[in-house]
Amino acid sequence: IKYRTPVTDGLIFPRNRPRVMLFYCTDLPRPFWSRDKKESTALMLLPGDLDKVESAVLYVRIWDGGEGEVEEPFKINGHAYPITSGKAIHDVVFTRNKVDIKHLKAGENEMTLLSDTEHHGIEILLPGPCVVLKYK
Repeated sequence: IKYRTPVTDGLIFPRNRPRVMLFYCTDLPRPFWSRDKKESTALMLLPGDLDKVESAVLYVRIWDGGEGEVEEPFKINGHAYPITSGKAIHDVVFTRNKVDIKHLKAGENEMTLLSDTEHHGIEILLPGPCVVLKYK
């Protein structure tokens, strides 16, 4: 049997690669769900060095029971990002969205969810919304 060493099997990163950090909500309602016009809110804390951020990406996994007549069911600090299928498919949906860095702020960032469907709605699945920041 020939064994490989950890050096040949491991990940090797360039020394000068950009810093990348993953953030999640520190204050997450359980369940993080909205239906029947009941808005639900979670908070995400971000560091104070956002001026050094090159890009931001939002990752969200939901159970999509539909947003009803709500045009912007998910927002970060009041700015809409699409996280549903738009078809109420009653299944799990995973989305990845580029986030405008100007929509983020150092400290508390508010994530709001709203659906006006009477029976189903939208449920954000654990671990909740996550934002990946890539630094310059």
